[in-house]
Amino acid sequence: IKHSVAALAAGSLTFIAFFYSLFSILLIFRRRDVIR
Repeated sequence: IKHSVAALAAGSLTFIAFFYSLFSILLIFRRRDVIR
């Protein structure tokens, strides 16, 4: 059970990291558009 929980936590963590990086890239593009 602990192993499955750890795997689930790792999966959710990687998903959150991917979503956060994607969101930050989107913010950077918006800032560039605003500057232009």
